[in-house]
Amino acid sequence: MTTLVASGITDPGQVRTQNQDTFLVEDDLVLIADGMGGYAGGEVAAQIAADVVGDRFADDRSADGLRDAVADANRQIYERGVEPGLEGMGTTLVALAVVDPAPRLLLVNVGDSRAYLLRDGSLSQLTEDHSVAAELVRLGRLEEDEGAEHPGRHVLTRALGVERDVEPDLIEIEPEEGDRVLLCSDGLSNELDDEAIRSMLAVGGPSDAGSLVTSSVAPSAATTTTVGAVASTSATHRVTSVLPSGPTLAVRPVLTSRERRRRRREDRRARRAYNKWVSFRGTLFLLALVGVLVVGFAVLRWYGTENYVVTVRGDRVVILQGQPGGFLWWPQRVVVTERFGVHQVPVSARSALRTGVSEPSLRDAERLVANMHGQWRQLHGHTSTGTSTTTAPITGGT
Repeated sequence: MTTLVASGITDPGQVRTQNQDTFLVEDDLVLIADGMGGYAGGEVAAQIAADVVGDRFADDRSADGLRDAVADANRQIYERGVEPGLEGMGTTLVALAVVDPAPRLLLVNVGDSRAYLLRDGSLSQLTEDHSVAAELVRLGRLEEDEGAEHPGRHVLTRALGVERDVEPDLIEIEPEEGDRVLLCSDGLSNELDDEAIRSMLAVGGPSDAGSLVTSSVAPSAATTTTVGAVASTSATHRVTSVLPSGPTLAVRPVLTSRERRRRRREDRRARRAYNKWVSFRGTLFLLALVGVLVVGFAVLRWYGTENYVVTVRGDRVVILQGQPGGFLWWPQRVVVTERFGVHQVPVSARSALRTGVSEPSLRDAERLVANMHGQWRQLHGHTSTGTSTTTAPITGGT
């Protein structure tokens, strides 16, 4: 009989303050869900995926039951994605299950979380990433080393919750005694090469492997669930601030009566000079105040206008300038209307576009649009595009 001896751990790593990864470890099911989409959305999507797949598979442990569980999780995440604060959420999923009739091991995969198998000292990657770069590698348009550096390696072509329906990859494994399987999010696979992963899985039992990875690996964000091994990460932050010292005070000496009589005239001249200095200082203060107002106005104008949002109006991809809903005297307005629609960008980017993606400059916004459209065109064999510019003000936000 096939059984799983599994354990898992998750940690946000050194970059994120919030962990959007979730794992589930059961006797016949282990899974990783790596959430995406906003501060709260990714965490919610990953938890829905883990809960729904775990509950549904417990009722039907067949291969069809596992596929239906993933489909139900995708539908529930998609429907929750219309709620405020959860727009555009989604998650990857990779799961390993013992399905009936046993002994059969079945992998299910959506997104770029991965599964690796260590058998007789040899490591193999069982899953294929569902990303723009990985698709281009499979089409022969990129070499594997080029795909690892391609900007499309983080742009997913499939994920739970992005579209109403999703087609997961299902992979059956013929188990052998001593097999070790690692499920991990991209936070781990992006940081470790195949040899490092092989070495990690080849070390002892779960506690030994955990100690090894803890002491030698610190990825930016990692979640792992392993059959026979567990990996963990940790992060430490230090912040130092320095306060300026206070001003010093000058003390004026007290004059005697004789000295006051002797210096009366000098004092009057000094007072006149002092009054002139006060007047001059007052003028400087007024000039400084005007300068502060000018700078303040410039900062307000910068804040109100130097924000660019890539989003969708109708079915067109547009670039908006300004803060959502406008700011003081500067309404948000359309500055670029692309000649292509939202259906001509990668599937995984469409929900984010409908919500709005902020960029610090027009150049950055145009580069983002060009990259997304270029990735779509690469996948569909196109070679040219173009844009047109408008300046129509709008009152709504993104």
